[in-house]
Amino acid sequence: MTTSRLWRPGVSAALALVLAGCPVYRSAPAIDCDEGPDQVADPMSGTCFIRVVTAQPWAQARLACLRLPGGTRLATIDSAQQNYLVTLLTLPEPHWLGASDLEVEGSWRWVTGESLLWTSWGIGEPNDQDGAEDCLEINHGGNGLWNDISCNLSRPFVCERPLHEPDDELL
Repeated sequence: MTTSRLWRPGVSAALALVLAGCPVYRSAPAIDCDEGPDQVADPMSGTCFIRVVTAQPWAQARLACLRLPGGTRLATIDSAQQNYLVTLLTLPEPHWLGASDLEVEGSWRWVTGESLLWTSWGIGEPNDQDGAEDCLEINHGGNGLWNDISCNLSRPFVCERPLHEPDDELL
């Protein structure tokens, strides 16, 4: 099944996962992640992904996420499940994710400083076309694949934040 056949407006991401045969887990109530049209929860990682439709260059999108409450940042993707959820949230438009090779060409890092351990690059990507592609977009070609592209282009973007408040007893 393709994602376009699984998800349609009005169908929650959780239902789309069930239809795809993926396990869906219920957890404690989310903080500002109601799984509405612009948010989806990943209980497995404890992450809330938030789509921001206002197109901005990558650096401005990064700052816009940091200005949101709750430890929010440009989204990082650690698994096929997260990539699937973010793809459902953003189809069919390309959106910024929180990775770049701005510091060292060819050394892709998330905004957290971590290397990309799981990837979904399109065929021939990343290619740094014309020596000017340093930021990561999802849905290159509308299919959940990743592409490196100029950071100066304006794109909608995806932020992430923890799904639950930290347990005060653990602090």
